[in-house]
Amino acid sequence: MTPPGEASYVYAEDYCRTGPLYSLGTQIVLPRDVIASNFGVPVDEVDWNFGHPSSVNRSGRVLLYAKLFEQLPAGTVVEIVGPYVENGVCDWWPVRYQTEDGNEWEGYINEWDLSPEFPNQVAPLPPEWQSISREMEEFCLSNTDYAFGEVLVLTHETPGYSYRRGYGFEFIKQVSAGYRVQIDGSPIETGICDMWPVTTFRNSLYIHESDLRPAIP
Repeated sequence: MTPPGEASYVYAEDYCRTGPLYSLGTQIVLPRDVIASNFGVPVDEVDWNFGHPSSVNRSGRVLLYAKLFEQLPAGTVVEIVGPYVENGVCDWWPVRYQTEDGNEWEGYINEWDLSPEFPNQVAPLPPEWQSISREMEEFCLSNTDYAFGEVLVLTHETPGYSYRRGYGFEFIKQVSAGYRVQIDGSPIETGICDMWPVTTFRNSLYIHESDLRPAIP
């Protein structure tokens, strides 16, 4: 529940569905620190110190690879230099910007990161979770909140994500079926199905609520 007098939650998917289509040359002042990325780096050439798969499907196959390119501080002026790249509900826009040393660069910024700074905002889900099945939706609507420390057993191979406010969810690893995970805090609201923080034997991750559902008889 949103306390009286406070703005309601603004979900990335809601904003991005009605967000503006920027014309060539549009200039935008970034409302917060964001990461500009470039695309097209083959998986076998990944520098794991600087890159990450931006999303995976349920089998773990990389759908889109975004290599970390530059962290841009709030207040940076970026200029739209071309059409957007499809990325689920929230797309990527090509931009040109100038760094503090005076050099000019080009990269891609997520549509959500070009949006205004809302009082209560929820970062975009990975593209494969921006549309969920009826089965997942029914489970999430009827599912009660998990208690801190509650232990669950995964019934199928499940993607795990890291999360940083403003940067969204980033794929970390596939967690095997039968693995025990422990609820490690409150969920991040993402609409009907939330993202839950869990700990495994070696990692702290976020797992989509629909992946915590029990096996279907």
